[in-house]
Amino acid sequence: MAQPQGFEDSFHPDHVCHLYKDLYGLKQTPQAWYLKFNTYIQQMGFIWCPYDQSLCYRTQGSNILLLLIYVDDILLT
Repeated sequence: MAQPQGFEDSFHPDHVCHLYKDLYGLKQTPQAWYLKFNTYIQQMGFIWCPYDQSLCYRTQGSNILLLLIYVDDILLT
């Protein structure tokens, strides 16, 4: 592996970038993304719907916020 053209470091010519494999093409990538996303939305107060695994909701007074996840799409209503 070599440094990309235009981004060479003259002080460290043997150094290269380290890729985090759980984000780049491994079988576990969707699971790693889902776990991080799930943690984040639960911190925001969303609750997963017991009847639909791809739907979560958040209520505030009479307002309801629905978040639907389907493959790589997110719909917020």
